[in-house]
Amino acid sequence: MSTIEKIYFWGLALLFLLCLLDPLGKGFAFGYLLAIGILVNPSTYFRYIDKSALLLGAATIAYALFYSLTPQKGTQFILIYALFPVSFYLYARYLATKKYKEWLLYAFFFTFFIFSLIPLVTVLENIRTGGYLQLERNLPLLGTGIIVSATKMGSFFTMHMCIPAVILIYRFHIKKWMLFLLIGLYVLSLLCILRIGSRTQLLITAITIFIALGYIFPKIKSSQRIGIIGFLGVIIAVIITQINFSMDATWMTAFSDRMEGSTNDMYTAGSRTERWSRSFEYLFSHPFGWSVDEFGFSHNLWLDVLREGGVICFFLLVIYSLASLKNIYNFLIKKNIDFRFRALLAIYLSGFYLVFMVEPIFEGMFTFFSLSCFVQGIVNTYQKNEEFNRN
Repeated sequence: MSTIEKIYFWGLALLFLLCLLDPLGKGFAFGYLLAIGILVNPSTYFRYIDKSALLLGAATIAYALFYSLTPQKGTQFILIYALFPVSFYLYARYLATKKYKEWLLYAFFFTFFIFSLIPLVTVLENIRTGGYLQLERNLPLLGTGIIVSATKMGSFFTMHMCIPAVILIYRFHIKKWMLFLLIGLYVLSLLCILRIGSRTQLLITAITIFIALGYIFPKIKSSQRIGIIGFLGVIIAVIITQINFSMDATWMTAFSDRMEGSTNDMYTAGSRTERWSRSFEYLFSHPFGWSVDEFGFSHNLWLDVLREGGVICFFLLVIYSLASLKNIYNFLIKKNIDFRFRALLAIYLSGFYLVFMVEPIFEGMFTFFSLSCFVQGIVNTYQKNEEFNRN
């Protein structure tokens, strides 16, 4: 790379990370600059545009246009909705290389850490000052003082809740210092999740562990399988026997009021299934969307887009999602890509989609969606065996 190319490369990387960090709630300004940085270099980025980029752009631009009719959260979100997902996707395509490199693994870790840094410090500081004996789950974000819902706060830790699964995959192929850092980050994130009482994030840890086991078991010896099962069994036994799970336990305070009627919640996904059912009814009776005052959020990425943007945005996003799932499947079955790397992205994408299924992403967690587009861009480039030479 020439000096100018290096400045451009690292400049985009800095803008990308600052957008994710969102200092003082101004991350969108760095997102604008990232989009401009891509637009001023069309000769480089034009070749990264594919069917997924076009579908994603159509869905988010359509949503931005519908939002512009009643921009309740501010006019800046018109450009955020229109530009950020595609910018993140194309930037990922720019970074991706055909041959797996170890640095990409660490780049993922660092990116997700930056994304979670301010929420992590926010919740840890709340624990330090007030402990776990607090019923309020929604906390003021450090730096802005804006009250952030527990649901949104939990989304920042989604990728960290996948760390046990990642360690299972890379247990013998990761540097020890990184292993200890990941374990420490997971413990801190778990403390935060327990404070805000997020059942979804705990479920993500359990599900991604099963996904990791499904990947590694066919590729290891029987003795190793027994060792892993035994190790996990010991951990579960210690948790069950040494931790107090009664409703009177201090660390259970944030969960206590949510556990009443938990059996019904288990079958209704936290009372979400009724909202999903009504949303599908409104698909036909209110094809151009409806007010959140009707019955609240639908608590589903696609159905909340239907509520806010109508059937056009809904179907465009569904088509993009189906195309993405097809690309993910093609990526996962490619034998010429390191299976650990395939498992890593399968784990992370599972985390994203599990949150997509139960939360209103576009309204309050849009950077989370844009970050998923970044990961999807990596996947799409690898599954197509593409390699773009920047030199």
